[in-house]
Amino acid sequence: MATKKTTQIKKKTAATKKAIKPLKASAKKQATVKQKPIAKVKKAVKAPVKKKTAKVAVKKAIKAPVKKAVKKKAEKSPVKKKAAVANEKAVATKTAPRKVAKAKIAKKKALPTTHDLSRGKILVTGGAGFIGSALIQALNERGLDNIIVTDFLGQGERFKNLIPLRFDEYLEADDFIELLADDASLFDDVETVFHMGACSATTESDARYLIQNNAAYTQGLAAWALAKGARFVYASSAATYGDGSRGMSDRAPLHTLRPLNMYGYSKHRFDAYAEHHGWLPHIVGLKFFNVFGPNEAHKGDMRSMVAKAFEQIQETGRVRLFESEHPDYADGEQKRDFLYVKDAVAMTLFLAENPKAGGLYNIGSGVASTWNELVQAIFKALGKEPVIDYISLPEALKKKYQYYTCSENARLLEAGYDKPITPFEEAVTEYVERYLVPGKSLGY
Repeated sequence: MATKKTTQIKKKTAATKKAIKPLKASAKKQATVKQKPIAKVKKAVKAPVKKKTAKVAVKKAIKAPVKKAVKKKAEKSPVKKKAAVANEKAVATKTAPRKVAKAKIAKKKALPTTHDLSRGKILVTGGAGFIGSALIQALNERGLDNIIVTDFLGQGERFKNLIPLRFDEYLEADDFIELLADDASLFDDVETVFHMGACSATTESDARYLIQNNAAYTQGLAAWALAKGARFVYASSAATYGDGSRGMSDRAPLHTLRPLNMYGYSKHRFDAYAEHHGWLPHIVGLKFFNVFGPNEAHKGDMRSMVAKAFEQIQETGRVRLFESEHPDYADGEQKRDFLYVKDAVAMTLFLAENPKAGGLYNIGSGVASTWNELVQAIFKALGKEPVIDYISLPEALKKKYQYYTCSENARLLEAGYDKPITPFEEAVTEYVERYLVPGKSLGY
């Protein structure tokens, strides 16, 4: 006959597996898009899922991992036992996610002056991607390799970004979710989470996929990190600001933002969810602007204009830019806030190490430059005279096109960030000469 303790363990294991299901669903969707689903994933998701409202599904998704992680911590620390018991009671209520998060967060009143990245393990999701791999490279330069990397390598070239990097372990993203569901204690030593993994295609039209991958997945991962007291830093996006007519301040009330595309909305969806449940002050969301630099080659049409223009110049000696449909902007004079990836990573690490930093932060240069200026800088780096052709803006983009973006960096500066940002032309020149011309990525 099974003991009472054994029965409880079995029940918790089953609950945890059920709780991670939305994360598995997101992972399965991305795996299906990018690679053939492996047998393990098929087996994990073969049971039919009953239809639920999004709100109820999310609440159920977060209850069990939070409950399990909190209890695990309590078993290791008798001092925390009373708070853990209170949290378990909160899990049983319909507002469990908010109550559990607040109960856990309440213990962090006396914050240390620095979050030590060398303590425990660092989880980097999307670690083979553009910003994720650049982040790992920066950690390696600090002598840190206590890193768990997750991603979907698929059949593309993104694996090349990982070759020169040092880390403890690589896990396919769906395998990571399986392991987390089966035994969350395997990741008890994770103290920092950099959640860079997402679908970053602004042209993606599958709304369900984007919500699952960019919002629901992030909700579950953030709940797990908060429950275990890990530092959680995630990628939001400046696409949440829409056309910029309402400004681009990271202090703006979230309900006033109007994203122009489904990608921007999927990012905004988690920002709003975290705010609604009281999580936002205790995690860090990064609103990346137009980031460019090495390690983006695998992104195809989602590469920066620097990479695409360089390719056009090499092939034809010319560059194509969109004509302007706006009376206030001449052709090629539309403006963007361009930021070198090395600066984006420096800002990310600064905020991760600052325990007092919480909420949403713009990650941009604070300077708007034109497409013409960008292309001219590339031609100059290649020692060529600029030749630019202006082409019609596609009909599908006319109502979604941003004519001006510029990061307002006041919050970042107030948090104490004082590192000089690489000047625009200097950054373009380094990217072209050091990485694009020789075909190298970071770490070579």
